[in-house]
Order: sequence, then structure tokens, then C-alpha cells
Amino acid sequence: MARVLQSAAVVFALAVATLGQAPTFRTGVTDVNVDAAVTVDHRSVTGLQASDFAVFDEGEEQPIVSFGQESVPLDVVLLLDTSGSMQRWIAELAEIANTALRQLRQGDRVAVVAFSGSTQVEQPLTADMARVTDAIKRAATSGPVDGGTDINDAMQNTAEYLMSYARKEQVVDPTVSGRRRAIVVITDNLGFSYNAPKTSVVAQLYRANTVVYGLVIPTEMSKVIHKYADSRKHPAPKDGFEVNDVFDLAKQTGGEAQYAEHPDQIFPEMLGQIRSRYVLTYHAPSATPGTLRTIQVSLAKEARKRHRKAVVSARAGYYVALPQPATSQ
Repeated sequence: MARVLQSAAVVFALAVATLGQAPTFRTGVTDVNVDAAVTVDHRSVTGLQASDFAVFDEGEEQPIVSFGQESVPLDVVLLLDTSGSMQRWIAELAEIANTALRQLRQGDRVAVVAFSGSTQVEQPLTADMARVTDAIKRAATSGPVDGGTDINDAMQNTAEYLMSYARKEQVVDPTVSGRRRAIVVITDNLGFSYNAPKTSVVAQLYRANTVVYGLVIPTEMSKVIHKYADSRKHPAPKDGFEVNDVFDLAKQTGGEAQYAEHPDQIFPEMLGQIRSRYVLTYHAPSATPGTLRTIQVSLAKEARKRHRKAVVSARAGYYVALPQPATSQ
């Protein structure tokens, strides 16, 4: 983990101590939460009920035992690429942040994390949006600019940060309810890594029950690099070198990434989409702890008739929780 996140872990020492023992965060020991979006042409379909969905675990349909949308609080991390090619765009983002953040609701929280070759927490999770705006402005002028752009490493560190924060809150109050989580990464998608392969990043995002959204500033160089990377994906490179791809991470977690030449338009819409996602909860079937299980979410038959063009997006899997350690009374 990056140096700054290591120091942040001290704040969450009790949380980090249990991180390896219980890698899946859920509202209950036997529950799985699935955060799902329903859209038509990138616009959210609202007003759906639990009966409008079908959820499958390893191909077997599961009864939905809890359902929510606007009522479920949200934690969002703004993950800002502060490498040289992105600094002016982050400064522009700071100017529109106040308007965009109005899409959130009371009880929602936002953190700001900046990255290039290393990762730096500019603002821990807070409900004070003025602090968030100030943190974005700081990141635009003083965020890390060292060692290139490692999107995968930053994404993995941010997922760990969210997990640590949740663990810390549960230590203080074991009855604290689950919160939805999202990472919004703002980048030109021109990133490379040697020590954070996509498979391990996706696994960590699954464990953190976190959806990824990407606001991608289009550049010709990024498109050329990704065209080259696509040509060598099979077989996977043996040298550990990997071209990072925000679009792929978003797809794997049930989120969305968009090219945005005008962030002032896309950024507020993206936060609105995240806010309007549905949360479906079902009891986890019996399974071996630590194993990966697949999830599929679709509209039920009658709902599909009403929304024929709708697209349902949700994460593709989860890791079965390991046994919880005993706590002293």
C-alpha cells in the first residue's frame, strides 16, 4: 500500500487488524448486498420495486429479503488522477464540484483521494461538502505527481481504505447498518502497473462491495495504448506489466465509465446515477468460506415488458465471508 495510506491505516488500526479475517463487508453475517443500476441510454430507471428484480447466485434464483434505493446511505470516493496530463482537468473539476455534489443526499459521505505513482488521502470520508470541494482544489495543485500513473494500485488502495473505514465503524458500533460504496475515478485512462494486476484489483473491489464509475478525459495517446494492450491480452503478459483500463474495472463491478470532454455535464449526471442505484439483499447460500461466487441480476418478466430497452448493471461476484473472530464481552 502507498506510504500515505499506510499512515492512514494507523488511524484505523483495529479495523486493519481484522481485515484479513473477514474480507467481505455485509449488513449481516449471512447476507449479500448487490448494488444494481437500471438505465436506458445512460439515464436511470427509477421507481422499481423488489418484485421487479431477479437475483441469481451461481445460477440459482434467490429470494430478495431487503430492498432499498434512496433510503440507503452512500459513501463515495473521488479518486483523482493528478499526474501532469490531468492537472488542469482536476482544477476544472474543483470549479464544478459544488453543483455536482448537490446530487447527493443527507447522510451521504464523500472522500477525496489523489494519485499518480503513489496514493494520497486528501480528505477522509465526510458529510461536509465544503471540505470535499477544498480537498479537490488542494489535489489540483499539490496532489502526487511522482512515478507515472498507476490506476490499478490506486484503485486497490482505495478499496482497502473503504474496507478499513467500515471495519473501524463496526468496532465502535457493531449495529451500524451497511452503506453503499462507490469509487468515481477521474483520469485520462493512461495508466500502467507492475504490481497490481487487474484480477487482484477486481477481487479487492468485490470484497469491498464497491462499484467503480469512471470519468475519462479522452486523449489520442490513451486510445492508441489501449488498442495495443487489447492486441496482447491473450496470452496475458508474463513480465507483470499491465496497461490499466478504467472501462474494464467499471464493467466488472457493475458501474460505468464514460469519455467526457465536458466534465461539467457528465460529473453531476454520474453522481446522480450512483445515487439512484438499487440495493438488493439476499441470504447467502451455504458455501466454502473464501470462495468466489457469481452473481447475476436481471429484471423480472413483467418489469422487462415495461422496460424493454433497460440495461441492468451489477457486480459479477462476491467472496464468501470467512468466519468472524470471537469478541470479548
